[in-house]
Amino acid sequence: MTLQPEFDRTGPVPIYQQIKDWIRQQILSGSWPSHYKLQAETDLAETLEVSRGTVRKAIAELAEEGLLMRTHGRGTFVAANVLEQPLGNNMVTISEDLISKGIPFETTVLAKRIIQVDSKLTTRLHTSADKSTFFFLKRIRFIEDEPVVLSHNYVRYDVCPGI
Repeated sequence: MTLQPEFDRTGPVPIYQQIKDWIRQQILSGSWPSHYKLQAETDLAETLEVSRGTVRKAIAELAEEGLLMRTHGRGTFVAANVLEQPLGNNMVTISEDLISKGIPFETTVLAKRIIQVDSKLTTRLHTSADKSTFFFLKRIRFIEDEPVVLSHNYVRYDVCPGI
């Protein structure tokens, strides 16, 4: 673990805020990289010599900000912000986003074939039964050998014959 911080227990800044600022600094400095697992709240509280509630509040606020991710039964982790998708006018594919940020990735094609979709999928794809032939592509993207995206793509075959 990183060096234990010194907290000002007499000043006007609440301890939970000081812990929150300390954790944020660990993340932004790279001391705690993406996917880094934090100590359990009880252990972190003991290490920092504060109550569990104080640690919990700091972690909860950082999770709301998107810097931390809590997974029930697994723990609290530093979020992987590299995959934030821009919204609105700047919509791009994940691969375009990764390329623009200089993040190396690999793609593995798990399946590719021409298929006839059933009526349920025809409805979900907002098409008619006479246009139920699709090119199906199932891919998985990896960053640093970790799977990050599983995609199922359906392309109407009549629009892109020979795909």
